[in-house]
Amino acid sequence: MIHRVLPSPKSLGFSFILLGSLFFALQSSAQKNKKIAVLKKQLSDRLPDTARYKVLYELAQLHHLSPTQSFAYYEQAFKLAQKVDYKRGVIKALNAMGENHLKAKKFATSLSYLKKALQLAQDYQAYAQQVSVLNNLGRFYMTNGLPVEALKQFQFALNIAKKHHLPLRQAHTQRFLSRFYIKQGNFERALEYANKALKTARKAKNQSAEYQFLGQKGRVFMYQGALDSLLNNDQQMLQIAFALKDSSSITRVYNNMGGTYGELRNRDKSIAFFKKSLQLSKKIADTTAIFATFHNLGRTYSKIENYEAALKIHEQGIEYASARQDSALVGVFMMSIAKLYHKKQKYPQAVAFAQKSISYLQTDFTIFNLGDCYQFLASSYATLERFDQAYQYQKLHTQAQDSLFRTKKAKAIAKLEQNFQIKEQQKELEILRKEKALQKQRSSFQLKMRNYALLGLMLVLFILILLYNRYRLRHRIIQQQSELLQQENARHIEESRRLDAEKRLKQEENKRLLINLDYKNRELATTTMLVQQKNEVLQSIQSGLVDFENQLPKKWWKNIYQIQKIIRANTNLEEDWERLQLHFNEVHPEFFSKLQTHFGTLSQNDLRLCAYIRINLSNKEIARLLNVEFRSIQMAKYRLKKKLLLSKEEDLNEFIQQF
Repeated sequence: MIHRVLPSPKSLGFSFILLGSLFFALQSSAQKNKKIAVLKKQLSDRLPDTARYKVLYELAQLHHLSPTQSFAYYEQAFKLAQKVDYKRGVIKALNAMGENHLKAKKFATSLSYLKKALQLAQDYQAYAQQVSVLNNLGRFYMTNGLPVEALKQFQFALNIAKKHHLPLRQAHTQRFLSRFYIKQGNFERALEYANKALKTARKAKNQSAEYQFLGQKGRVFMYQGALDSLLNNDQQMLQIAFALKDSSSITRVYNNMGGTYGELRNRDKSIAFFKKSLQLSKKIADTTAIFATFHNLGRTYSKIENYEAALKIHEQGIEYASARQDSALVGVFMMSIAKLYHKKQKYPQAVAFAQKSISYLQTDFTIFNLGDCYQFLASSYATLERFDQAYQYQKLHTQAQDSLFRTKKAKAIAKLEQNFQIKEQQKELEILRKEKALQKQRSSFQLKMRNYALLGLMLVLFILILLYNRYRLRHRIIQQQSELLQQENARHIEESRRLDAEKRLKQEENKRLLINLDYKNRELATTTMLVQQKNEVLQSIQSGLVDFENQLPKKWWKNIYQIQKIIRANTNLEEDWERLQLHFNEVHPEFFSKLQTHFGTLSQNDLRLCAYIRINLSNKEIARLLNVEFRSIQMAKYRLKKKLLLSKEEDLNEFIQQF
């Protein structure tokens, strides 16, 4: 996957985590801070309310990467718009607050703000704002895993933009539709909508919009793996960035092109573009671009095995991150250096840097980065044959993975509950709409009846009484039907809740069982290899004692014999196998009994080979365990395949895994 800077629908690498989406401001950090200072100074002056609203709204947009500060400005703008009865300003602020809370994953309040904004936009026929709010509602449902509802909102937005001749609004909706179809895996439709949006921007001669839509098109090419098309797209973006005279955008496109050339195996051009990006980002003091380029350039040098250059780049990254007091980045760069030393087979230095990174990663805690660090240390200590420390870090890695799993599980459950609440709210709204329509129908009917009564009061008094009785009877029937409908809806809602809850519980139980089985298999394989390593070490000691025995006085031979006896007692392969068999039966009960039932000709060695295959040991690892040659394991598998009556096309490993 290419480590691109802009744009990205989700985090695809370190560069994306640093730089965010295409809506990030198109000026450098220095320019942005200068503009914020000017706006704050304007805010302190006595401005008319409408001008003050615009300043507050612009300040909120400039604080895009600080959600709390951004929301505070939007809230002030909203209150000011309410105060002066500026309807479109109220809608715009509500929409912005909903989008802000969506990015902060505050879904309940986000939905509330967006629905209020949509209702106001519909009431005051503010069509451009309607399109914008519907786009954000589509993003909301897409984020919460409700693709049908998301698509419905985008289609509503598209229809309104077409009907009221809002081409750029329509183009932005097409961009969101392109993102939607990327998420659905339909890249042809995604590219189609990106091209439509791009065509509109070019027709309107809007270069900023054209840059955005080219970015979306590049995102589609990135997911498709169409690298030549992606490179051509990057070059078009670079031309526009130069035309806009925007250094920050130029920096990001350079970084993108460096990544694209890297994927095309053109390392020289890749490094050249990363260096251009680094040089320009330093010049404009764009720290986020600097860190992304450090990371990408270091990765590229590492791939071509220029470890000294990679090391120098990562050390510069640590200096910049330390100056910025960003602990997480310092930890990540230190881990990169540790991995470089590991590639150079300088394991003590690799371990030292990895251990240093732990304190930084714990300061800005992320389970994922810590888990990677623990796993790296476990592997490094195992390479250094310091198995106690390898085991301790492997335990820490497992704990981090378990914690990560619990966090993901909690988030998934919360998301399911959120989706359920959203669906329930939609059902309630639908019921309210039906009741409102029914009430309207009743009111209309009552009005007609009163008109008829007034017109025929003097002439048809008897007929009026009959009609009145008929009305009361019909009214009673409608009420009864309404009550029955409400009862039926309540029953369906309750049944739907029960079924959804049961389904979620079953899915979570299945996931837990699968993860537990995989964990036990990995634990069993690790235990088996550790026992083998222990036996190899003891056998090595035994051989050394035999060579050393003749060089010692006879009075020490008895002690040597006792040591050899202890070693032989602890290297009993059959006892090790029996202990492994007991542990294996706990993880896979009835596995051996089923094999013997279906295939009675299997020997104990065959059963042992089946067990090793079941816990995902390679041929090389099995050969080490059984102290035989690699070729012998291949022959044993060939004979076992015949005993299991498998054809040439059938895979032995797959058969045993699924047995």
